[in-house]
Amino acid sequence: MLHIEGLDAAYGRAPVLKAVELEVAAGELLCVLGPSGGGKSTLLRVIAGLEDPRAGRVVLDGRDLAGVPPHERGVGRMFQDYALFPPKDVAQNVAFGLRMQGASAAQARARVRELLELVGLPGAEQRPVSQLSGGEQQRVALARALAPRPRLLMLDEPMGSLDRSLRERLPEELRAIFAELGLSVIYVTHDQDEALSVADRVVLLDAGRIVAEGTPEALWTHPPNAWSARFLGFRNVALARVAGGVIETPWGRLAGPHVDAALADGPAVVVLRPAAIVLEPTGAIRGRVTSRRFRGEHVQLLVAAGEGPPLHVEAREGDLPAVGEEVRLDVRA
Repeated sequence: MLHIEGLDAAYGRAPVLKAVELEVAAGELLCVLGPSGGGKSTLLRVIAGLEDPRAGRVVLDGRDLAGVPPHERGVGRMFQDYALFPPKDVAQNVAFGLRMQGASAAQARARVRELLELVGLPGAEQRPVSQLSGGEQQRVALARALAPRPRLLMLDEPMGSLDRSLRERLPEELRAIFAELGLSVIYVTHDQDEALSVADRVVLLDAGRIVAEGTPEALWTHPPNAWSARFLGFRNVALARVAGGVIETPWGRLAGPHVDAALADGPAVVVLRPAAIVLEPTGAIRGRVTSRRFRGEHVQLLVAAGEGPPLHVEAREGDLPAVGEEVRLDVRA
């Protein structure tokens, strides 16, 4: 559906995208995840035709988009700030792209009514957009982006200005709408939880390069490198050494049934999941609790151990240690 090949982009002499290769299948919801300044928004702007690449190709449904103006690309885009027109009402905002395409007033009214039903705002045609909540404005912006029937929809940080409750609820609603329409979507975010919860596939973009990609499950269970693990939220990451089925880490020595005997000897990077670290009187890791925070389903402990960075531990059962208490820890893979 969408094919990107060897894409480079720059602002002046500063490179922003570097040899990006990307495919988006028909009906796929792809999340581009990465830190601020990593090139995510620039990627969308190049696909939309708002920026010219320095090298590479963007091909949509077999058509090379080089030289094709933005309004002829069949690409919809929803901005982080929604970019609605405050003086206009909901219907006028949603119908903007339709009128630009030359749709009649009757066609525009029917399409607006259809889309407001789809996004959960039936009957809101005459409401001023300035009087809408943040979540309602997001739905109007989505309806406006969908109105011209784009072949590809791109969303740039669509949850960025919403409160926490909406950020947790709306991604699933958006996913249901995209699935109903069979729409191909590129969804840009810097929020790991948001990306992993909504995407069919995730691409990690850092400093203009794709550093990892895969399904949310694959990236979470097997991050391919240390940067990916840290960006996905794993903090217990350190250099280690494997020798004869034993892993020497800065926190202590890990061995026994939880270590894969087939690991190759030599230097390695170890990632310890907080939920896999347990309080164990005979555990191999000795440390001292430096912080304790209640997090609802678990208590988050910070444990100073060995010469490594503080260990993040999700303790869920038993008598939990106080700050300053000496503990022993085991790792259950």
